[in-house]
Amino acid sequence: MRFYEAQDLLDGEDDRYRFKQIIFSDAAKFDGASTQVIRRHFQTWRALAFDQEQGSNEKIEARRQRDDLGPPFKAGVRYRFCVQIDEAALQSILSCESLWSRGEAWVNLIEADWDLEAILAQREEDRIESVESGLCDSSEEFDECIEFFPEIEGCNEEDVGWMRVEFQGLIPDLYVNVDPMSDGMYVRPPGVAS
Repeated sequence: MRFYEAQDLLDGEDDRYRFKQIIFSDAAKFDGASTQVIRRHFQTWRALAFDQEQGSNEKIEARRQRDDLGPPFKAGVRYRFCVQIDEAALQSILSCESLWSRGEAWVNLIEADWDLEAILAQREEDRIESVESGLCDSSEEFDECIEFFPEIEGCNEEDVGWMRVEFQGLIPDLYVNVDPMSDGMYVRPPGVAS
């Protein structure tokens, strides 16, 4: 945090701006859980935490105008992504000779608002439109134009809604690069983003 001149996130006087880690470690609930289970839990936590931590939308907007904070807090990484350390990630960390070795130790970064059903619904809309407009002769021809990937948790899209990121660069690097999933940083698992 010192390197990025963000020390105020750790020890600032105003709780609204202070970096906070919330750790969920209920083994009965999370051991072996898929990223979708973690995502749903995070969405539930986020719905409650945002109002508790940031206040009403009116208060947020008033603060933003007063402090010239830029985008609304809901765009913040804290409410858009969660970190999962599953067994594979834990083993990558434990077996790493040095946590500063590039790409050896990693964790899962899950995008909260990723929605496979919405992606598949959009694909179906595109399929119908392509056939009806004559761009494709059939649904089968449309499917031939789409690149499918090896299935991960039931998804054969390139973007599976999560990625592995280097453990050593997670914080504060992730907080500096606010949108890792859409700014060209995305790496499909099992690759590791650095």
